[in-house]
Amino acid sequence: MTYIWLLLAAPWLGPLLDGLGVLRQERWWGHAVIAVAVFGIATLAAVSSPALDPLGRLLVPLVALVGGLTLLASRGPLHGLKSERQQRFYLLWLTAFWWSLLLVALSRNLGISWLGIELTTITSAVLVAISGQRAAVEAAWKYVILCSLGLLVALLGLLMIYGLNAHAGDAALSGLDFRTLHAHARALLPGTVRVALILLTVGLGTKVGFAPLHTWLPDAHSEAPAPVSGLLSGVLLSLALVVLWRTELALAPAAGPGFGNDLLLAFGLLSVVVATPFLLVQLDIKRLLAYSSVEQMGLIAIGLGIGSPLAVAGALAQIAIHALIKSGLFFVAGDILQTFGSKKLPRFPGLLAAQPRLGWLLLLGMLTLAGLPPLPMFPSELAILIGLFSKSALLGWVLLLALGAIFVGLAHYVVASGLGAKRPVRARSAPGRSWSGAVLALSLAVPLGWLLPTILYRSLALLAAGR
Repeated sequence: MTYIWLLLAAPWLGPLLDGLGVLRQERWWGHAVIAVAVFGIATLAAVSSPALDPLGRLLVPLVALVGGLTLLASRGPLHGLKSERQQRFYLLWLTAFWWSLLLVALSRNLGISWLGIELTTITSAVLVAISGQRAAVEAAWKYVILCSLGLLVALLGLLMIYGLNAHAGDAALSGLDFRTLHAHARALLPGTVRVALILLTVGLGTKVGFAPLHTWLPDAHSEAPAPVSGLLSGVLLSLALVVLWRTELALAPAAGPGFGNDLLLAFGLLSVVVATPFLLVQLDIKRLLAYSSVEQMGLIAIGLGIGSPLAVAGALAQIAIHALIKSGLFFVAGDILQTFGSKKLPRFPGLLAAQPRLGWLLLLGMLTLAGLPPLPMFPSELAILIGLFSKSALLGWVLLLALGAIFVGLAHYVVASGLGAKRPVRARSAPGRSWSGAVLALSLAVPLGWLLPTILYRSLALLAAGR
């Protein structure tokens, strides 16, 4: 437990030293050192702490890593946050958001997980609106209202489960521990558990960004500072989905075979299908990445909903690779916005010639996101697709056609609109510094994309059977 307490305390060292004036001259390097320390502690906890289960050993280092990369990518002006006071305010709330994500990743209890997800709403909403621009404030309010309503619905489902446990004689908060829920599930009323699971799926699904509950997501991710968008899209959505999946696994003996899996499969397919046309017509690069997150969460939900070891291994690997790729792409989008003063893809043709560093990062990141072999998302997406075909050939073809259309759309907008001009666009200002975080994220994704599915297939896929 020592590593867990250290992990929860270490992120706050940066704002504390910043507030005392210790990091005034070397603010960003100080936060970078602290981020490396947090990742080191998270890795030690994953290797040696008995408080973490196998899924926590994957998620905790991942959250620590992407949070650290977000700090690295936050150097330089962000939405006009140039003054020292504004930077300190930004870093304080970014740390609070990162800490709440770590809490969710560490939790093995449905009640604490719900509380952690609620904290992510509060902390990230401040960051969405931090520029003070009208569009950002409106996006933040939309985010708070819709996600708070969704989490209220999820709370109703949680309270129903808690009431069933209390009726069965376990009224303690520990009764909401996922292992405890699984052990006692057969003593719970099946009909009530199914209703609770539907409420939790709809409620947490709002936070995940499942269609048609995703309407807050493109606005919030588009208006937040680009590094924050990376943490929102790359980590927060996946963590909410994992909490939902763990709950459905725990209650599967009460809800009946396949009930929770079918809910995930239905919402997952709907999300991929709904996101596809938006990806084909989207010109705003940050909104394009946001709709891609709706599609990716749907794809991951499909893998978890299939429930076979191969599909689950692919889905869990997809969570890790998506976190790195999507955060890296948002970092690149932030530098593009600063360099060219626009988020519209047609506004910066010839990016590869004008800014080769940003152009290559965008090109490789987008093609990876599209699932092009042999780039790192291909193995995990292939595992999910094979798992779906083994369950239903019709659903497999639906998913394959949607993924094919998404690939064509991403390739068209990036290559034709963003990179393919004879006369490159002129930069309005010097490139930002977020690209360094993108380089690290994309570099780490390459080996993990091919190694992780196999490792997870052998070590973590037993979670699909609720073990």
